[in-house]
Amino acid sequence: VGGGYIALEFAGIFNGLQSEVHVFIRQKKVLRGFDEEIRDFITEQMSLRGIEFHNEESPQAITKSADGTFSLKTNKGTVDGFSHI
Repeated sequence: VGGGYIALEFAGIFNGLQSEVHVFIRQKKVLRGFDEEIRDFITEQMSLRGIEFHNEESPQAITKSADGTFSLKTNKGTVDGFSHI
């Protein structure tokens, strides 16, 4: 959750470890304050590696299911099936 450089660094690390990675950000783009071309390039390259971006989604609640998985409710709906958040 978050689109700053530390969140993206960890997203890349976990993706490299073969984890399914979703990045939820409140804004339209990651890396607020960075050059527009860099922001677009980073998003494109990370997406090509399988990282899924959820732009303009504000987290509202996290729930744990009986099977131990987590669901994240955002302003755009709920995404289920996470092992970690």
